[in-house]
Amino acid sequence: MEQTTNNVEQTNQPEPVQHPTIVLDCTIEPRTFKEWTATVKTMCDRSHHEYRLHISSEHAWFRLVDSANVMMAQSEYHKTAFVEYYADPVSTHTIGLDNNIFVQFAKNVKKDMVKFEIWKIPTVNGTGNCRYEYTLRCGGIIQKGECINEQTIRRDPNPPSIQHDTHITMAAGEFTSAVKSAINVCESFWFKVHNGKMQIVSQKDNACNYSADIPTQTCTGDADSLFSAELLKSVIGGIKDKNEILTASLKSGHPAKIVMRDENREIIYLVAPRIESN
Repeated sequence: MEQTTNNVEQTNQPEPVQHPTIVLDCTIEPRTFKEWTATVKTMCDRSHHEYRLHISSEHAWFRLVDSANVMMAQSEYHKTAFVEYYADPVSTHTIGLDNNIFVQFAKNVKKDMVKFEIWKIPTVNGTGNCRYEYTLRCGGIIQKGECINEQTIRRDPNPPSIQHDTHITMAAGEFTSAVKSAINVCESFWFKVHNGKMQIVSQKDNACNYSADIPTQTCTGDADSLFSAELLKSVIGGIKDKNEILTASLKSGHPAKIVMRDENREIIYLVAPRIESN
């Protein structure tokens, strides 16, 4: 009988209390955070409602594809891009963009560092799926939100595999300046690359409305690709450092690849070409 009593006592012992645990804890310089959110904003403007943040002990990255599948943005930041960085374990977290929380928060970021955390919140009784919450802090401003259930959204689409045969490097500022000038003239324009030179040409009613050379550092291959001004406007909106080197890779009739890269991070845009109507 004594043994039976002990078993009952053991069975009735309360479950151990489970506490929230941190899975991402990083400190970000204002310039880096603004660049991160600028990439996100390009897709907020194109009706994308969430993004999946992939984290590991070495880096954090995300990929966004617009609802029409004509534009992709991908950013990858190595841990060295952060002032402080801790992530464990390897995991993926979905953050909603319906209220543009990150973009709105970035407007208040001036000189203070940004603290970004993701917490794993256990269930009350220890059963079922846990949930995740994130916190943004900068100065005296705090923004909190809950990550979206992974089961309710689509998976990250894989980027198309394209062997581009034309590659151009240039100052990002030269690229954005040329695109802005062309946007003011037409709804679409050509990137024309021939004989080591790159031109941006806009046409309307079979007449040339605007044509300009884009100063480049290197230029190899030949290509003629037509793009929507609306899509390129979104891309240049995500380019914050006009002095860094930008690489554009083209292939006639295929998506353009626009890359900004250094030892700490890589930002990639893929933009589908505009198809001419017969």
